[in-house]
Amino acid sequence: MRMSLSRVSKWVAVALCLASVSMVAGKDLPAHMSDQPTIGEVLYVERGCYQCHGLRGQGSVMSGPALVPLRLTREAFAALVRNPPRAMPPYSKASLSDAELLEVERYVRSFPTPRRPAEIPLLAQQLAPPTKGARSSRVSTIGSSATQSPVEASEGAKLYEAHCAACHGANRTGGVAPSLLNERQKREPSETASLIKFPPPGMPGLHPDVLSSEQVDAVALYLHQ
Repeated sequence: MRMSLSRVSKWVAVALCLASVSMVAGKDLPAHMSDQPTIGEVLYVERGCYQCHGLRGQGSVMSGPALVPLRLTREAFAALVRNPPRAMPPYSKASLSDAELLEVERYVRSFPTPRRPAEIPLLAQQLAPPTKGARSSRVSTIGSSATQSPVEASEGAKLYEAHCAACHGANRTGGVAPSLLNERQKREPSETASLIKFPPPGMPGLHPDVLSSEQVDAVALYLHQ
């Protein structure tokens, strides 16, 4: 029985995908790949998807949106990859065949859904609304008050401009990330510092590699001016 040309093409594409996995399996795998990668994982890494969307689709406000949970239909996902909006590069069939795109989609759908901030004890503690009278009794790890010397204020402003303004706006009015103008009304300085040190999903981690604890405190106090 003859196989149709379309079926032959499909099996050739699948064979090529399997061959690429075999080639990778024979090499030293990058540290961020599993020991036995699937076709989709190989393509997700080789085509650079993880560089913007993260190794587990967590995304970042600085590079690309989260992919988990993936709510797009198969057709919508394919359309987005082929003709993406904004800064994402398009992936034509020449660079990513339909069979390969299907494997990437399957891999993305296999990502575990991250826990909500409220389910993480440390973040839940910061997100919980204060009980009546508790706000005045909290002890700030930054200091007994939110007042700053001119030097601290200047340092905090410079650090904010260098590391935070791109997302939250030069005047703290927001942009790709929320406005911080009412930070003083929402949290104590120590809570803001904790949020910077232990950021929620989508917010880049700056501590301790980029900002020291003292610098985080300076930024937190600047936001409470």
